[in-house]
Amino acid sequence: MTKALLAILLFVATANSYGDCRKIPYVSERPKIVNREDEIKSTDLVWQSSSIPPEILKLIKTDIKVADFSSFDLDGNGIDELLISNNNLGGSGGRGFVFLEKQSGKWKVIAKFTGGFILNNRWTPTTYNPKYLTMTVWSRTGAAETWQDLYAYKNNKYKMVNSQQVPLTVLYSKDFQEMLLNLNTMCWERWN
Repeated sequence: MTKALLAILLFVATANSYGDCRKIPYVSERPKIVNREDEIKSTDLVWQSSSIPPEILKLIKTDIKVADFSSFDLDGNGIDELLISNNNLGGSGGRGFVFLEKQSGKWKVIAKFTGGFILNNRWTPTTYNPKYLTMTVWSRTGAAETWQDLYAYKNNKYKMVNSQQVPLTVLYSKDFQEMLLNLNTMCWERWN
C-alpha cells in the first residue's frame, strides 16, 4: 500500500511540474508593432486559458476543450484575429498553433503550424498581401533537424513562402538554443 501511494504521489508531482513549464508565460500588456524593426514573439502576446467555443473546435478539428488563446490584429484593420495554442496541437517539435480570422461573418482557419513564432512587418514577398504581418516559425522534425519557415498571407490564408533547415553550427549555438526554448516554452535545457 505504501509503495502504491508513493508511486501515485511521485506521478502527480512529476506531471504537475512538467505541465507548468510547458505553459506560455502570461503577460498583461498587449504588444504593438510601430516600426518596421519591431517584432512580436509568441511569448510576447497576452495569452489566457479558457474553454474554446464549440464552433471553433469544429474548425480546428480537435476535441481539446481548454487551450491558451490570444487575439491580435494581424493586418492592421482594427479587428483582431484569434490565435489558439495547446500542447496537444503540437508535439516534440513545439507547441501547436491555429490562427483564425473572421471572413464573411464566419471564423476561418488561416494558419496551422507547430513551433514558436515571431511576427513582423519587415518584408513581404511580392504577390503576397503586405497588410498582414509575416511569420517566422521554428520547429523540430527530427533528432537534429530544426526548420525555419517563413509564412506570408495570400488568398485568405497564410502560406509557407520558404523553408530551410537550420545548420547544425547555428542550431547548437547557445543564443539560438535559448531563443528556441523561449519561443517554444519547453522544459528542456537544450532544444536538440
